[in-house]
Amino acid sequence: PESTHDLKNLTIYLDTPVVYALLGLSDDASIDIYKKMLEGLRELGCQIRILDRNWSEIESSLRSTIEWAYGPKYHLASASPSARVMRKKWKGKAECEGALLQSQRRLESMGVIVRPTEYLRSEDRYQIDEAAFGAKISSLYHIVGKKHCVQLEKMIENI
Repeated sequence: PESTHDLKNLTIYLDTPVVYALLGLSDDASIDIYKKMLEGLRELGCQIRILDRNWSEIESSLRSTIEWAYGPKYHLASASPSARVMRKKWKGKAECEGALLQSQRRLESMGVIVRPTEYLRSEDRYQIDEAAFGAKISSLYHIVGKKHCVQLEKMIENI
């Protein structure tokens, strides 16, 4: 039988390439694909998050890219896709930095929230019971059921 459960208890964590695309820092095809994926996941009731540690790394990377993209050593031949997009979209460094400052709000407007974590820097690990976490993932996988798995598969096929 098909599942009647929704995915409101399922949280999806986005990785850097997806975040870059949602911020408009990828090629247009990637941006469209990830926005459609995000919309589909939200329609299924999923919560969309970015770990705060990942977000800090993304911000740091973007700041470095801005410095390079608007600096004297910039060259199109060696530019990353995000640096190329920055130069194309924003007229100067100040405008690009302003866009970066608004990026977390832009993600929140798409339903993507930066989630604080309890990371133990001294031990280089998260405060989490990994066995319990694994059991939760396994139970959610079984709860989701065939209907939602088919919907997710169709979404992925359309990408």
